[in-house]
Amino acid sequence: VMGPWTHGGWSRGDGEKVGNVHFGAKTGAFYREQIEFAFFQHFLKGKGEGKFPKAWVYENGRNQWRKHEAWPPAEAVTKSLWLQGNGKLGWEAGDAAAFDEYVSDPNKPVPYLGYTVMGMLRDYMTDDQRFASQRTDVLTYESEVLAEDVTIAGPIEVSLQVSTTGTDSDFVVKLIDVYPGDFPAFDEKSPVKMGGYQQLVRGEPFRGKFRKGFETGVPFEPGKVDQISFAMPDAYHTFRKGHRIMVQVQSSWFPLVDRNPQVFLDIAKAKPGELSYATGGAGSPHHVFMELFKGLTDSELKHVPYRGGGPALIDIVAGHVPIGFADVGPALDLMADVALRPTYKASEVRKQRDLLLANILQRKDQPTQLAAIAFNQL
Repeated sequence: VMGPWTHGGWSRGDGEKVGNVHFGAKTGAFYREQIEFAFFQHFLKGKGEGKFPKAWVYENGRNQWRKHEAWPPAEAVTKSLWLQGNGKLGWEAGDAAAFDEYVSDPNKPVPYLGYTVMGMLRDYMTDDQRFASQRTDVLTYESEVLAEDVTIAGPIEVSLQVSTTGTDSDFVVKLIDVYPGDFPAFDEKSPVKMGGYQQLVRGEPFRGKFRKGFETGVPFEPGKVDQISFAMPDAYHTFRKGHRIMVQVQSSWFPLVDRNPQVFLDIAKAKPGELSYATGGAGSPHHVFMELFKGLTDSELKHVPYRGGGPALIDIVAGHVPIGFADVGPALDLMADVALRPTYKASEVRKQRDLLLANILQRKDQPTQLAAIAFNQL
């Protein structure tokens, strides 16, 4: 089952919209009542016929649930969209010798939203990308106005020919649905004008040094053209007649992706002697508590934000980032799994509400390496 939800949206809320984009149906309620309930009724109580499709997927754009006996659908065919240069996107290849270029500055990264917020908004998944189209460090390619509906169903394969003046670079690719200029507002009270709205459909980063495989990074040779190929997550989206298809390419997406210094190295250790720490994202509770810890201990620590606590904790345990915050439950599980042991416990920080248990953990096989910091809220 694949629906139009943010994390956990299938289990709570009505699922009628994500951010500025409305689906015209209560997709979350439909899933719980028509799909999940029927599934458990059959397999737990033996009720109902138990005939379920191989894939039950919500088609965005047309805004309807679809059943398929294969995924991707058996009737789907592979087609290629080409970056044709001069900001054009089309079904035929452009001039093979042509190229576009931009300057990527890690100190001025491309943000994931066009406005300032505290923490990470889940609504970014459908947010307006018009702000990014205006930046000189984002390449934007746009199709002609569609004469008929175009539906994508399944994974989206990306293939780029790239070169860089550095020895490492990230490449973020975004697939975008551009609404017609006269598209009506979903909500008349919303200040966002939906005419010309550039809806993010899918976005995925790729760290260039892993283009040969994830086992070992390989530096770029400055100025030499190289191939990058990766898959974006599956999508089921129809670009309606009168819309346009847009692709954006950039080399930062802050703070969803940690900033790449564009030098081949262990990014978490980019500055010799500087200690880094990982959290589940900028503005997250983990981030706030770590800043509190820094102040209490007079420590100089560099923040490395991740997209969620899970990926951050995995990199902490793997030793890619020396210190981090994690919820006590997952941290204790990993302590048992990878033989971590606590070596330091901080004192109580806020008596009224929050208790900070800062446990710097060490791997038993690497006694000098800091591995994690765990905290608990009471």
